[in-house]
Amino acid sequence: MNEIDSKNSYADIKIGNQNISGTFIVERLTINWDYLECPQLTNEPELGGAIVGEFKYSASLTQKSDSKVLDDREFKYLPNDVDKFFISINHSKNGVYKVWFDFDYYLFGNEDTKNKKTEERMISSCKYS
Repeated sequence: MNEIDSKNSYADIKIGNQNISGTFIVERLTINWDYLECPQLTNEPELGGAIVGEFKYSASLTQKSDSKVLDDREFKYLPNDVDKFFISINHSKNGVYKVWFDFDYYLFGNEDTKNKKTEERMISSCKYS
């Protein structure tokens, strides 16, 4: 995952084929999250070549842990192909979310499917009286 911006509620990730000589197939791009109620006191965490296809999605996070398939299409990546996925995230204005993405992938000709998970990032939006 390249970035999650908790103030503007969006994420972007890039998926591509930079190290495999064959065709890389990606399926079931999914957003996942865990919801926690706001703690009493909190510090906001610090977040830290080819034509790129861009895909935009919107995801509404519920106040419970869950996941949602963003796109069930199959994306194919020849060597050096890259796509950028931009996800607008709607969430409760009073809660903490641990957010990550995952997708299934395999190398064309080898149907041994694996799963890739991005780093987890926090979105914190807590209001105190």
